[in-house]
Amino acid sequence: MIKIKKPKITKIKYKLIALGGYSLFLLVFRLFNLPCFYLEFFNIPCPGCGMTRAFDAAMHLDIIGAFSHHLMFWSVPVVFIYLFLDMPVISKKADRIILISIGIGFLINWGFAIFRHFSL
Repeated sequence: MIKIKKPKITKIKYKLIALGGYSLFLLVFRLFNLPCFYLEFFNIPCPGCGMTRAFDAAMHLDIIGAFSHHLMFWSVPVVFIYLFLDMPVISKKADRIILISIGIGFLINWGFAIFRHFSL
């Protein structure tokens, strides 16, 4: 028999507070059209540069445009699922492979973004 571990309410509260804070942070950036701090201070794009434009394109059903802004925009909902569940989604090994693959995808996308930034 499979035992399902019930998440503690305090863990859920902290995760929701963190999600709300992060969402507010992104909303302020979006509303005031603030530049990426990483790009401004270090003059190289951050690993998430283009993610907002990618989500804007995806919300307008421009999937090709979304991929052109950031190749890994699709992975954000997947990562949120893993962050909010305290148990394995598929299996521990499969979950580890999925999350490592997403991390490698972000690194590859970041490399492309840096290359595009300096080749302009």
